[in-house]
Amino acid sequence: MLEAVVFDFDGVIYNSPHYIYLARKNFFKKYDIDFLKKDFKKYLAMVTSDFVRQINEENKANITLKELNLFTRKEVTKLMVNNHILKPGIKKLLDTLKKNKIKVAIASSNEKETIKEDLKKLGLLEYFKIIVSKEDVTKRKPDPESFRLACKKLNVNPLFCVGIEDSPLGVVSINKAGLKSIALISEFTNKTDFKKVDANLIINSVEELSLSKLKKLIN
Repeated sequence: MLEAVVFDFDGVIYNSPHYIYLARKNFFKKYDIDFLKKDFKKYLAMVTSDFVRQINEENKANITLKELNLFTRKEVTKLMVNNHILKPGIKKLLDTLKKNKIKVAIASSNEKETIKEDLKKLGLLEYFKIIVSKEDVTKRKPDPESFRLACKKLNVNPLFCVGIEDSPLGVVSINKAGLKSIALISEFTNKTDFKKVDANLIINSVEELSLSKLKKLIN
């Protein structure tokens, strides 16, 4: 029996990674670093502090976490004006789950306040009573802590839950937590990326999902 669906936030609920990529690309220009999509893909779901450390090591740079965060936040805000748009199929899926009394939660590496602000702009805040953010865990994806905590807060058994992610590291996190994993392909990933991490189901759009398909994963 399907008890709950746990969603990653960025890239699953809406296409924020696209704008984060553009913001970081613009930031690195002043360091003469050509930040490409393949680079962004490599660091998907990585904690920002680890990302900065890796970039510095690879480019012999001296970028600080603070300056990257300050620039990125301002740049993303500017780029996302009038671009808070839900990924296709999300609203319909949430309504279906709510109608059938299937619990939902978010397990994200983003900050809680940012998640809540964006959910409000997207008109989805009322759907998510449980939000697990970076402040709630000591270990980040691919560690399973965030998905396990989401299930604990929902009071459900992970074995009867499904997780949806857009990054390979996120799928690893779901699998380790004991949920069934759905991988959502994006402009930064492909089917092969998710086959390598044993995603239970790979989709191109949330529109492909139905309640029966989710239940079938559990059964």
